Amino acid sequence: MSNNCMTDQHARKDKKNNITIMKENIFLLNEHDLVSTLNRLNQEAFERAKNELDAQRNEVYLSPRKVAEMLDIHVTTLYRWEKQNYLIPIRIGTKVRYRKSDIEKLLGNRTDK
Repeated sequence: MSNNCMTDQHARKDKKNNITIMKENIFLLNEHDLVSTLNRLNQEAFERAKNELDAQRNEVYLSPRKVAEMLDIHVTTLYRWEKQNYLIPIRIGTKVRYRKSDIEKLLGNRTDK
């Protein structure tokens, strides 16, 4: 087994004295530890991606009419809010939809004030 060396360098310039101060962290890992660490990081990334995908699958999408009803506003207000980047819809094909989670956040902000 060979040792693998990874370095993490940070440089900081001292403008007054025109010198560069180097800070270097060195990690020594044997092959087994390196593979284990990479596998663990890969698994964590996979889990994060899976959780994000699950959240997207469970998301409920609402029509502009339904959202206007929920918020007690006119549908044209939704289009104005979109232009103001206040509430951004998503487009599925030619249809405009709003994430229910975004509407719930908006309703939560209304009651907090």
